[in-house]
Order: sequence, then C-alpha cells, then structure tokens
Amino acid sequence: MADDFRLEASLKGYPLTAAPCLVSEIGARGWNVLAGDLPLPLAVLRRGALEHNLAWMQRYGASAACGSRRTARRRCRPNCWPCSSPRVPGV
Repeated sequence: MADDFRLEASLKGYPLTAAPCLVSEIGARGWNVLAGDLPLPLAVLRRGALEHNLAWMQRYGASAACGSRRTARRRCRPNCWPCSSPRVPGV
C-alpha cells in the first residue's frame, strides 16, 4: 500500500509509550478511545454526521478541507485531508 507509512510517538495523537507501527497495523492495536488508550485532547467524529455535513456542503459547491501542513497532506490518500485542532492551552 502506497499510503502505508510509519507512525510513532513523535506524531501528535500517537500514544507516547506505544511502539511504532505502519498505518495498516493500527486496527490490530485494539486501541479504544473510551478506555483512554489515546492521548488527550482528541476528537471523535461520527461517520454518519460527517457524511451528512459533507453532502450538504457539496450541494452548495463547497468541499471539506481542513487547513493543515503541506507535509501531512502529502501522506494522505486523494480527497483526504488531515485535521487538527489547537492544544488545550491554545484554545
């Protein structure tokens, strides 16, 4: 898989004590947001709500794209944009 890049603790949102892994291996980790397996702050998006909002925006000719670093966008699949939010002290 061309998008199968390495994830590690130096990346925002990756557990500090977890060993590095490839994107394709994330599901096998069995991490659970509600069990506290991932560092805070974090956001959880409901797929249905996200798809609804995207369809609503597309009716008006808009697209969903979060502003993010160019280097992060290069790692994503086509039509996929990384999203991030400020850390708690920045809010």
